[in-house]
Amino acid sequence: MDLQSTILKAKEGDQNAQEDILLYFEKEIFDIASGYKNIEGYAVEDLVQEGKILLTKLVLVYDENKGPFGALLRTALNNKYVDMSRKKTPVTVSITGRSKEEQEAVEYISSIPSDEPTPLDFLTRMDEVKSFYKSLEEILTKDQYAVMCLYLQNYSYKEIAEKLNLTTKKVDNLISASKKKIKASKLVK
Repeated sequence: MDLQSTILKAKEGDQNAQEDILLYFEKEIFDIASGYKNIEGYAVEDLVQEGKILLTKLVLVYDENKGPFGALLRTALNNKYVDMSRKKTPVTVSITGRSKEEQEAVEYISSIPSDEPTPLDFLTRMDEVKSFYKSLEEILTKDQYAVMCLYLQNYSYKEIAEKLNLTTKKVDNLISASKKKIKASKLVK
């Protein structure tokens, strides 16, 4: 199965494509959910169902330019289950609808902010990082950009020098010049 094209079809409303994606990730959802089987009030089957619901939502917002879907799904599932474990009380949905008290409880629980990033936060952060690197590329020379990319990945001056065939003094000079340009451009506050 070509996952990217299947996701595109699912985004367009193709029911078969949505089912194919659910089947494709069913074992992975089960495996991740099983790791959270001790969440009070939830059986593994409940967690799997929550994972499948999350998967269908992620398909609708997924942009293939922002990274692999599987990685996004794994992150989102773990965040979801951690968030559920913090709340400790399952929210059950009655087939006949919720009472006023149940609805108020759901709204209250939903209003409690979570420290865990959502999949949308993850995608937004990826966009910000790409935008930042693109801006760096525009304001720095090729040498400065190459050095800063490694510097921002926490490589030491010595490691950068070895990777780029430069002296550590040259690396130091390029980083200093880059920092001045970045500050002058107001790219970073």
